Amino acid sequence: MAENENATTYKERPNTINLLRFLIPSLAGVILFLVPITYDGEVTLVVNLIIKATKTAMGSMLLPFVMVVLGFSAAASSIGFLKKDFFSGYWGRLFNVGPVNLAIRVLSFILSVCIYYQIGPEFIWSKNTGGMMLTDVVANLIPFFLWAGMLMPLLTEFGLMEFIGNLLMPVMRPIFKLPGCSAVNCAVAWVGSGTMGIVLTNKIYEDGYYTRREAIAIATGYAIPSIAIVFLLTSFLHMSPYFPTIYVTVIGVALAVNIILARIPPIARMNAAYAPGAPRRDMSEITPEGRSKFGHALKTAADRGGEKKENLIFSGLKITGDIWFTLEPIVLFIGTIGTIVVEYTPIVKYLALPLEGLLSMLGLPEAGLAGQCIFLGGVDVFLPYVVGSGLESELTRFVVSVVCAMQIIFLTETGPLLMKLDLGLKFRHLLVIWLLRTVLGILLVTPAAYMLFG
Repeated sequence: MAENENATTYKERPNTINLLRFLIPSLAGVILFLVPITYDGEVTLVVNLIIKATKTAMGSMLLPFVMVVLGFSAAASSIGFLKKDFFSGYWGRLFNVGPVNLAIRVLSFILSVCIYYQIGPEFIWSKNTGGMMLTDVVANLIPFFLWAGMLMPLLTEFGLMEFIGNLLMPVMRPIFKLPGCSAVNCAVAWVGSGTMGIVLTNKIYEDGYYTRREAIAIATGYAIPSIAIVFLLTSFLHMSPYFPTIYVTVIGVALAVNIILARIPPIARMNAAYAPGAPRRDMSEITPEGRSKFGHALKTAADRGGEKKENLIFSGLKITGDIWFTLEPIVLFIGTIGTIVVEYTPIVKYLALPLEGLLSMLGLPEAGLAGQCIFLGGVDVFLPYVVGSGLESELTRFVVSVVCAMQIIFLTETGPLLMKLDLGLKFRHLLVIWLLRTVLGILLVTPAAYMLFG
């Protein structure tokens, strides 16, 4: 009997080689994406240093490279539109487009030329509209998605998802209605970058770990700006001394909002099917009888680490190309139009009136300007903090800081990205989710603000 028990125990132990194939790449991924370090006096991540170094190395060639990417996208899409059988497979998915996508890609290339050479009306290329979009947003996405596409498989392909998923299942499933493995995803989004978290979510969904409903809940709920970005933004509102309190409040309010949104429409009514063609994963996350939870998590992770992988560099480059040629034109086009509307028309003042009314009902000072700031959070992540720099009330500045950090969905970047990915999200879905996040965020953070500043 003892011999049988020992044999069973031995079989449960992970293969040593497979264990190393799990541990080494996964540890590298954790160090790259999840471990904050101090460099030149500021807290950052290793992957951010790599992205920054790439941007620095490209120097003055970065913006011309952006125009080359947009020009290639426009030209190839024109060919794909006129001759549907010219591209097939991966390239066909990128460039066999309809008239709307073709128009966006062609116009984006024209916009990039006008902005770079300052051709045409100033409202197109000014530093607050197209100039900001091309230089500060679209150009930054080039090195960002190059390394995100190449390095994210370290988190997804070698067993880390299985390991964390089995350990955290008792917490994630009953509270957030998400699989345990989503804890890795959420940590990347919170510690590293919201955009990176969204791309990672789509990758994990395509790999068969999430249902569509789960992927949407994560992509629209756990992609708040990184610690470094939130610190920068709060400094615009002169709230740096309160940053630890602000960030803890952002996390608490965002988690509370996510618990609510997972249980109500539209997220609760989203399709719960897995991605078409995705491999079937063992998502039961139930510890077999006779195994410890940690032992089972380690065994499943090692088994995943030992699986045969496709060429991860080639796979990463495909993700990068997909984003470069399809997302970048959308971001520049929508972002430029959105910033022009904000900068040169009074429409924001009128659209923000319902938010102003809500803030007034809650007794917040300077409700008019605060409402406009929070509304602008749906346009760009920086605009609320730049516009709100004139707010005098610390109470109101605190509310704006927290709410705008947890809105997640904005037109100049995450909105187009969410609609571009394979989650089936439409603009109407994003609008409703953004409104719910915003209103719930205001209602939840205001009592905390009164306790701190009242």
